Amino acid sequence: MVGWGVTVQLPLFRLAGFEVVALAVHSESKVEATRKLIKEKYPEKKEGEKEGEMVISANWKEIVALPQVDLVSIVTPPYPPPPPPFPPPVPLFSFPFPHLQSA
Repeated sequence: MVGWGVTVQLPLFRLAGFEVVALAVHSESKVEATRKLIKEKYPEKKEGEKEGEMVISANWKEIVALPQVDLVSIVTPPYPPPPPPFPPPVPLFSFPFPHLQSA
């Protein structure tokens, strides 16, 4: 979550009026880096947000068990998608003047 979630998803959720109360990261080593990045990027609370530290954990079960969690958004890294499982489309027509095609 240190990249995509903090820089893209978190500000969009806040802009839409959601209060983000917790973030799950994929490893314990990312917890402090995420906390630091959030404090740097978002030093102030938005109007209406409750005081208190955002919960950041590598244990998703801890996150979903929090009483203040009403919605969970699952984000995966934006890796390139795998190739499609089907062949490329076949042209619907052929060029009618083969002698004009470039060689």
